[in-house]
Amino acid sequence: MSEGDITVQQLMTRRVRTINPQATLLDATDLLRRHHISGLPVLDRKKKVVGVISEKDIARALSDAGNMPLTPCGLLDVMMHSKSKEGSSKPTSKSKSDPLRLFDECFRSVKVGDIMSRDPLVVDPDMSLDVAARMMRERKVNRLPVVQGDRLVGILTRHDVLAAWDY
Repeated sequence: MSEGDITVQQLMTRRVRTINPQATLLDATDLLRRHHISGLPVLDRKKKVVGVISEKDIARALSDAGNMPLTPCGLLDVMMHSKSKEGSSKPTSKSKSDPLRLFDECFRSVKVGDIMSRDPLVVDPDMSLDVAARMMRERKVNRLPVVQGDRLVGILTRHDVLAAWDY
C-alpha cells in the first residue's frame, strides 16, 4: 500500500483529549503534561471544534504576560519551576513584576479561548494521508483535528504521519 492509499482514518488517534474555551491555561497545561501531548482541540458547548491550543500558544501568552521572550522549551522550564513549588499556592516573590508571579497570574486567569488558534484546519477521515501531510507542511501545523460533519472523530499528528512513513 502506498502513502497515497492510506487515509487519515487509518492513522488518526480516536481517543482525543479536548478542552473548552472557558478553561484556564493552568487547566490546559495540566492536560498537556498529564497526557504527554503538545496540543488540544478546543470544543464549544455543542462539541464543535472552534480552535486548537498548543504549547506554542501558551508560551506566547506567557511571553506577553511576563514581557519576555519564551519558547516552548522555556515553557517547560517555567512548568518545572512552578511544579517544584506546588506545595505553595502562590509564588514566593512579592514583586508584582516578577516573571514567575506574572506567569502564575496568567496561568490562573487567561482562558484557553483567549489565546487558542481560531478556525483550525480540519480534515475529513477519508482524506488521503498524502494530502493531509501536505496541508500540515504548508500550514506549519503539528496536528489536524479530524471532523466528520461537525463532530470530532479523531486527531492526526505529525508523529502519526512520520510513523506511517517509517521515519
